[in-house]
Amino acid sequence: MLLTNPHNYYAGELYAEIIVKNSLGEVRYEKKIEGKDAIKGEDEFTMDVGDSVQIYHAETKNRLRSTNVGIDITKKINTWVMTKWGLQNQSLKEDVEQKLIESIDLEGDRILNDGTIKASDLEDSMDKKHFLLAIKSLSPSYQTEYLKKYEILFPDISGQDDITVKYEGNGKITGTTRLPKTMIRMRVNGQPKTVILTDENGMFTYKNSKLAKGDMVQIEMKIDGIYTAVKEILIVGLSGNELILQPVSTQDKKVVGHTVLPGTVLRISVNGIAKTIITTDNEGEFAYKNSKLVAGDIVRVEMKIDGVYTSAKEIVVTGSVDNELTLQPVSTKDKKIVGTTQLPNTSIRISVNGIAKTIVTTDENGMFTYNSSKFIVGDVIRVEMKANGSYTGAKEVTVMGNE
Repeated sequence: MLLTNPHNYYAGELYAEIIVKNSLGEVRYEKKIEGKDAIKGEDEFTMDVGDSVQIYHAETKNRLRSTNVGIDITKKINTWVMTKWGLQNQSLKEDVEQKLIESIDLEGDRILNDGTIKASDLEDSMDKKHFLLAIKSLSPSYQTEYLKKYEILFPDISGQDDITVKYEGNGKITGTTRLPKTMIRMRVNGQPKTVILTDENGMFTYKNSKLAKGDMVQIEMKIDGIYTAVKEILIVGLSGNELILQPVSTQDKKVVGHTVLPGTVLRISVNGIAKTIITTDNEGEFAYKNSKLVAGDIVRVEMKIDGVYTSAKEIVVTGSVDNELTLQPVSTKDKKIVGTTQLPNTSIRISVNGIAKTIVTTDENGMFTYNSSKFIVGDVIRVEMKANGSYTGAKEVTVMGNE
């Protein structure tokens, strides 16, 4: 914040707000700025891949500016997510890698035209180090293209940064490089995990029992004081850490499953609504009880690996008449709806000819009644039961005449 009074028209009102969150949605930084008597200052912090920054600005169109990120001037709130190539505006969805390539081309021309920088050793030149880091963050095909294009700037690293990696299964990754006793940094889904040292033959091994199918592992080698030579490997076919769910029925009223990871956090949702967080036992097994499960419910179970919920499995609850609605016939003489279910104290939504009329609650025996003097012959009555956050188990009945 460089001005004490960014805009007097907004005195006493929110003029701008900045919120920074990590990949788990936890707030790392937050600052609110009013239009008058704001506190000046500069705040700096690092951001990891997956972190986000959200900026509210009362005058985005005319006063929010940036030289290196895209801004949607039609919105008062802009949100960016940090990628390996820089911040990406979630509204504009720019190709941030192409923007980085454009910057690399400009910087490359500048260095090539500066005789002092061009002739300097990589170890002694921060310009060259930063330039090489930018190139090494590109996708493999672009890395190859740009290292070739600017090889005159990096004669000392030719061939040094070759890394061969292989996933061996059971959370084990092995690799080789030409450089013995060299530091290797490991990342999983963009998050740094550890630094290991290659042996006298340039080989290394990384073990992580929580690697899951779909995880992206990045391997970086430290050359001349900077981590470069990025290689990526996608974990596939990892059956050991996958979740196994047993069939679920309304009669069971519980979800049972297992994984090879003991003491692991699981998130359970029903029909898209998070219900609970549980932890696997010492054998990696778990059970979740829910007396309101009905046929057709979709149960989703996710395993928390390295701070991120992943390895999701879903299962559909199979039929059982236990939790189904039962409706008695309705006539203009009765002037009421009577029904039962096995679930006590459960919300029941009642509609007539497609128009919602009321919500009633079943008693301790699962019974319910709704009175109406306005029923006429041919009315279609629909009754739905609320289970696990959504109305389901619908039953319909047509009003008959006074017999």
